[in-house]
Amino acid sequence: MLTVYSTKGGDAAKAYFFSGLVHGDYYAEGQERVGQWWGKGAEILNLRGPVQTRDFCRLVDNQHPQTKARLTLRNKLDRRAGYDLTFSPCKSLSILALLLGDERLVHAVRESVIATLEEAERLIQTRVRKDGQIADRFTNNLVVALFPHLTARPESGLVPDPQVHIHSYAINATFDTMEHTWKALQAFQVKFNAPFLEALFHNDLARRVQELGYEVTGKGKFWEIKGVPQEAITIFSKRCRTEDSGSFP
Repeated sequence: MLTVYSTKGGDAAKAYFFSGLVHGDYYAEGQERVGQWWGKGAEILNLRGPVQTRDFCRLVDNQHPQTKARLTLRNKLDRRAGYDLTFSPCKSLSILALLLGDERLVHAVRESVIATLEEAERLIQTRVRKDGQIADRFTNNLVVALFPHLTARPESGLVPDPQVHIHSYAINATFDTMEHTWKALQAFQVKFNAPFLEALFHNDLARRVQELGYEVTGKGKFWEIKGVPQEAITIFSKRCRTEDSGSFP
């Protein structure tokens, strides 16, 4: 599954960073999850390796991470700070990876996310509103903070389910090489291409899982790994059960 969540304003993005990205893995017992920078845009900004809190906070406040200079031209308080593209594989993969200890599957998820983001970069555009132009231009670069998580968000009073997933927080900035300046992403393209990126992620991951020696079987528009009992999948899908019952909005 792929969900896209946007945050408006730097304060909202920073609150999401501390509550959902850094501290959002419920088996970590309060320990911080270390993110990693990814993307051609991140390379332009000389952002490599672990995500530092200072750099993330400056970026969502529309500041250059090193100089604090304004990054993109528009600087409204309610501007979109970024987009969290959350990639989640099937439940059977999480069961095998986390309960039976096959860490190769966790690595496969990360590799499929990166492969999908590489395709996403090719689709990235920005608006062109210069010299009377009203158009979009491909920029083909992103600034992404990757945060891997191993559990689902728990319901009140319940032990969280195993759920491998990766938050890919794309800063709302891309470098326009024609105008030699940082500009906001074309927001429409991010969400419009989400179904394509979701299908790409699941197809790529299914291939990697089969290369590891597992068999997969179709389930709806997704798939599960053969041999994992449906009863186990149901037991470790508490969030789905509570949402289906209408207990939580």
